[in-house]
Amino acid sequence: MNYEEIESKAFIYWIKTGIRININDFINSFEYKSLLREINFIEEISKGNIFFVGEGNFSFALRLARQSLNKSSFIATAFEDKNEISKEVQNNIKQLLDLGVKVLFNIDGTKLENYFKTIKFDRIIFNFPNTASRNGKYGKTHNYYLLKNFLKSCINVLNYNGKIIITLVDTSYYKGAFDYENLNIKEYNNPEICKFNPSRFKGYIHTKTHEEESGLDKYDDFISLVFSLK
Repeated sequence: MNYEEIESKAFIYWIKTGIRININDFINSFEYKSLLREINFIEEISKGNIFFVGEGNFSFALRLARQSLNKSSFIATAFEDKNEISKEVQNNIKQLLDLGVKVLFNIDGTKLENYFKTIKFDRIIFNFPNTASRNGKYGKTHNYYLLKNFLKSCINVLNYNGKIIITLVDTSYYKGAFDYENLNIKEYNNPEICKFNPSRFKGYIHTKTHEEESGLDKYDDFISLVFSLK
């Protein structure tokens, strides 16, 4: 569901209930969330070149690789250096390599064109981007600029009919931090907003930046933003 569809649904909600509701309140309502489709990652990764950004512990890429017939076309990357990873992460990487997945380190998701000059991707997946900073500049957070610069960089490495899938925690705090409604990148259509259900991916643990525990445990609602080029 994109922003135009959300406005339409909010209007229909007003007609049905007599309650005039602004867009932000509607987005936080049960009515709205019940309308979202759940993203089908198995279908999304079924063909073409698949690129995972900011994998951290590589558990999400590993979970999908185990279910995919297309795993030899996967590239899974982390921002961290190889020397920084734990033994648990090393085990995940070994399993990915055994499955035929290419694994890369020291990959900055805001400068993808520096690493991939001869390949383009059909799906680029970035789960829970986060700078681990509450600071910002010009009235925007570092997370906003991370998201914007990542999407700008993807323009150079995304196939024309490809998709970028970014998953975020669905709370007002994170919505404000990323401010994804106001990215204003002219090359993209408005994103489709989908449900994300981490329980579908047994063994997936999203480790927070500089922390060991799962970043999913404190939250119940998640969304995936699906971007495509105009």
